[in-house]
This record gives sequence, structure tokens and C-alpha cells, in this order.
Amino acid sequence: MTVSPELLEVAEISEAVNLAQEAGYTSAELQAYESYWDAVSTEKTLLIGRYEEGKAEGMVEGKVEGEQNTLRKVIQNLHTHGASLEMIQVATGLSLAEINTFL
Repeated sequence: MTVSPELLEVAEISEAVNLAQEAGYTSAELQAYESYWDAVSTEKTLLIGRYEEGKAEGMVEGKVEGEQNTLRKVIQNLHTHGASLEMIQVATGLSLAEINTFL
């Protein structure tokens, strides 16, 4: 069955064509057709899940990076205003080696 692409743009006609095609399927063809769409639906669900996981991971990474930038600014400001490394260590709870990575 061949249907004009313009007609298939109308939702009702497209659905009617699909129903007519399905009615002509054998039981095995209909089962294969349904299995195909089940697989498509499963893949779509998996992709959405991966997207959500990636989004959550990105948010965590962004938060950590933001906290590191804030800590860097605080350490640099304290150092610029004459705070000793030991005072910065007490204020931040970081080791001297960690503090030096921010300077």
C-alpha cells in the first residue's frame, strides 16, 4: 500500500494506514512488529535513564568545582591580606600541601 506523504502528515490518516497495515499482518508478523516497538520503547527508556544519570553526575561535578573555586578565592584572599599559612590551615582545615596547591 502506498500513501501520499502529504496524507500521512494527518494524524488520523496515518493512524488509519497503520491499523490497515497491521490488519494485513500474519500472527507472526504482528508479533515481530510488536516486539520491534517494545525494543524501541525499552531503548528509549534506557537512553532517558542514561541522560538523567549523566545530568546528575554533571551537577555533582559542577558543585564540587564551584566549591573548589570558592575555597581557592578564600585562601588567596587570606594570603593576600597577610594571613600566615598556619592561620589559613586552621581556618580551612587543609594541610599545608593542599593550601599550596591553591596559591
